[in-house]
Amino acid sequence: MQNIENKVVDAPAMGERRARWGYGYQDKVATERILEILRTELHRGTSSFRGIRLADLQAGRVDDFVLVWDTEVQGNSIKWSEAAAEVNWGELIGANGLLKELSDGYARLSTRWVGKKITVRLQTNRPCALKKHHAQLIPDLSVAEFVQHHWPQGPQPTDTPSVADAWSKIAQHVGLQGEELSRFVRGCELICNFPQPPLKGPEGEDTRAYLKQFDNLHKAIAVWLANHPDEEVVDRQFLMTAIGLPAHTGSLVQRFPQPEIPYKANDLASSQLKTLIEITNGGYIAITGPAGVGKSTLVQDVLANSPFFVPYYAYLPDGQGNPRDRGEALTFFQDVTARLHKFFERRLSLGVADVAQGREALRDYMQKAAESYIREGTKTILLIDGLDHVAREIGLDRSLLWELPRPEEIPDGFLIILSSQPQALLPGTVERHVFSAVTTNSGRRVEIEGLNRPEIHGIIQQISSKTTAEERDALFDACQGNPLILTYLLRLLENDPATTVNAAITATAHYAGNMDEYYRSALVVPLSDSQSRHVLGLLSRASARNSHHLASKLARKRTDRKPIHTITGCFRSSGQRKYAFHSQ
Repeated sequence: MQNIENKVVDAPAMGERRARWGYGYQDKVATERILEILRTELHRGTSSFRGIRLADLQAGRVDDFVLVWDTEVQGNSIKWSEAAAEVNWGELIGANGLLKELSDGYARLSTRWVGKKITVRLQTNRPCALKKHHAQLIPDLSVAEFVQHHWPQGPQPTDTPSVADAWSKIAQHVGLQGEELSRFVRGCELICNFPQPPLKGPEGEDTRAYLKQFDNLHKAIAVWLANHPDEEVVDRQFLMTAIGLPAHTGSLVQRFPQPEIPYKANDLASSQLKTLIEITNGGYIAITGPAGVGKSTLVQDVLANSPFFVPYYAYLPDGQGNPRDRGEALTFFQDVTARLHKFFERRLSLGVADVAQGREALRDYMQKAAESYIREGTKTILLIDGLDHVAREIGLDRSLLWELPRPEEIPDGFLIILSSQPQALLPGTVERHVFSAVTTNSGRRVEIEGLNRPEIHGIIQQISSKTTAEERDALFDACQGNPLILTYLLRLLENDPATTVNAAITATAHYAGNMDEYYRSALVVPLSDSQSRHVLGLLSRASARNSHHLASKLARKRTDRKPIHTITGCFRSSGQRKYAFHSQ
């Protein structure tokens, strides 16, 4: 006969570990909690949730599942009863009371996870008892009354004698006093009368998407348990993939960088845009103009303080995000709906897994914006900037240009501002219905021209006080008010202090409103020089990381450096990297 003293006793959770992932209340609660946590993180733009430990052997009676974040751990005790009888005081603080189990789990997790915030949670489909009875352990308070009004605050000096007596009996039951008791109560949630997941919302695509995500995650965990019976943690990456979302959900940078030269608002264009936004209730508005004229900076400056402003930059300089990814409709929907999510009531489903879901989510948020507009009179503004960059990307899976909402889908209270060079707003580049909404005769289009003469003078004076009024006039005439061309000229002067304003203007191309023609003309001067041609040949073969360094190194070896500076003057520094001022 086996000696009972030598028999290995399984931890309480080992039997559950060996069992398959079932379809009971406990398993569905775990699935629902994971979805809720990830939904909250998507809303906040965070990713601190690390994963779930199922049937944790070290968690005592809060071992049904343990949730782990970067700075917090929560043990869960799930109780299900088909009859759903009321939870009374005897079950909470009787001989085998639930609060004692929770406090024991709290202590075990505190020992196991030193340095992390510890919480425990009891969740049951059973309601709290509403009745009081002189024979119950706490006769003057019902369980429902105490859990609702007193448990969240913990013991208080102002408690009535009956409440203080209840806390005294709870303290005796869990074996904690003073601050230790208060700390445990603060870290313990009691959730009663919780229906069996999955939770259902109004009939519609959002609810259908959520139920599909719930089912996919529930089944994926069952498969994981079957394939990894000896492992404890189902990590975040697996959970996100099972739902159909990318493991990393951080938001894209959606702020256009400040210009290299001092910013000066285009007062005329700014006033026109503000007026158009004010008089347009909803639908499309277009901001167009040549490359480098300052469209992106202007719109951002005008809308920076709008309470419901969502910017989407399909292109950002300095390598901030892959422009091909930003041009994809799926990336657009994922980023924009996540930002709109912060303004309006949450959707039940998590994120956007495909373009069809993205279309539906954007329509949903546009409707919520319309309802908000009726109540509060504040418009929601979505900026989509850099459509001309999207038009240049070949072979996208699904281009953003072909997934813009139809004008009739956009309600009052929701404005979509398209910021782009004019060629991206033509039929064949965008859907015809979008083009028709923002034609030059639509009254919904602002054509941005360059800065005026005083504005250009103001920028130059901030950089170089040594220039004369005549030289500033010459620089204005050369750039035609385009801030990007002015940046090229000022950088050329900066690279070689001996260069005069007239020489800098002569060494570069003449800008007449067309950036393509300007770049072609600008290369005529350096290409007339054999050594400059040699440098350009080397640059075309060099990696993006060292091309500017190579050009600068070669330039220092030359006696006549002006042709080379015409080239390198189009670059700027950002940390250890060099970027072109404009990606045409």
